[in-house]
Amino acid sequence: TGYIKVATIGTSSTRKPEGEHWPITIPTPTIYEKDDPVYGGTDCYHKTLHVFYKDSKANLHGLKYGEVEQKYLDPRKQILACTYDRENLLLQSKIQKMINSVKYTKWLDEGNSKKSFQTTSLGYYDAIFCNEDWYVIVSYYGLQYECLDDDPRARKEMEATIEVINQYSNNRGAIRKLALEYSEKKTQ
Repeated sequence: TGYIKVATIGTSSTRKPEGEHWPITIPTPTIYEKDDPVYGGTDCYHKTLHVFYKDSKANLHGLKYGEVEQKYLDPRKQILACTYDRENLLLQSKIQKMINSVKYTKWLDEGNSKKSFQTTSLGYYDAIFCNEDWYVIVSYYGLQYECLDDDPRARKEMEATIEVINQYSNNRGAIRKLALEYSEKKTQ
C-alpha cells in the first residue's frame, strides 16, 4: 500500500503515453471525469482503458475501485518577496503575474466572466510576499492578502508569513529588510 499500482487513461484520449489495452477478460472500471465540464459525473466517456503503467506485483483482478483515498501534493515552492524600489524588475514582474493569477482564479470562482477581469496595478508598496496560490502586500495602508483554497498548506503558509510581518508592524524599514532577505534567499 501507499504507492501507485496501476495507471490508466481512457483509450479514446488523444494524448496518451505508450502502453497496452486493458485486458478484455477483466471488467473495465468506470472512469468518472469528475472535474471535466463536458463529461463531469458521467460514466460514458471512456468505454475502454489504456494501461500505461503497471507495477510488476499488481494484480488487476484484485484492484479496489472508487475514490482515491490519498492525494499527492507537490512540494511547496519557495516564498518570493520584493520591495517597490528593488532593482530586480524581472522579480517584480513575476510577482505581479502571480498576484494577477490568484486574483483571476478568485474572480472566476465568484462566477464573473473572463472578459470583465482587469489586471491589478500594484502602485506603491513597502513589500510583497507571495507564492503561486497566495500573496500579501504590505503598504502604508496595511496588509492586503488573498489565498486560493486548492492546497490546504497555502493558507497556513500565508498566515505564518503574516504573523512574521506583524512582528515588524511598527517598523516599515524592517519589513522591507525582511522582504529583501527573502528575495536574497531566492537568488542564492
